[in-house]
Amino acid sequence: MTDDIVFLRRGAFVRTVGGNDVFADAGTVQFFNRWEPYRVTHPIEGGDDCTALSFAPEVLASALSIETPPAAGASFARTDAPVGARALARLQWMRARTARLPASELESDECALALLADLAGGLGCGSPRHRVGAARPATAVAHRDAAHAVRGLLARDLSARHTLAGLARAVNVSPFHLARVFARATGAPIHRHLLCLRLRAALERLAAGAEDLTSLALDLGFASHSHFTDAFRREFGAAPSHWRRALGGAAARKIPEARLRP
Repeated sequence: MTDDIVFLRRGAFVRTVGGNDVFADAGTVQFFNRWEPYRVTHPIEGGDDCTALSFAPEVLASALSIETPPAAGASFARTDAPVGARALARLQWMRARTARLPASELESDECALALLADLAGGLGCGSPRHRVGAARPATAVAHRDAAHAVRGLLARDLSARHTLAGLARAVNVSPFHLARVFARATGAPIHRHLLCLRLRAALERLAAGAEDLTSLALDLGFASHSHFTDAFRREFGAAPSHWRRALGGAAARKIPEARLRP
């Protein structure tokens, strides 16, 4: 058995593990411990698309400097963490590279471990694992449910023009309360989380061969081509046209790491 790191590239799901509900969308990376039971439900229609990387326990222990696993048969102390631009860009390049030209086992292993190193800094963030049956205060559960409901609304339609008041009405809380609860649950304000989802969807579509950047921008809710390009460049260190070329020629090019933010 292996421990898995799962990137959700499209859609959303809720994973119930150890008595805790964990919301998964394109803004997070999910950590699955071997032998740990879980249940998955989908809060929005359309399912999801994921990429999973599997690692042997000893590899994770070495890469993450884990001297003593947090629990028997468990390498990850957390269920999820925010996924940064560098890790996401490396993942898409790796997918594009292997789709166009079969990579050697050595190259695949090295690329996967480089991706693991990109993630290592975020392993202290995200939701800690909870013991099965552990009691959680009713207020904490209510806050979590409100944040999960809003994340489902955002993931359902990335082009929608949301307002804080409208989202608050949808989950039956005050705008002030929702803003605080969401930021506490996700580590980011709602508008930043939505931007994160839109930009990750853009990178996914560029990897799939999207050509018309203006249509792509408008489909994802950006006000204009320039608005999209500016936001994309800030997140991934280069313009969408650059990444489209890089991902399209991944078999012949190295990932443009120097263009990524540290």
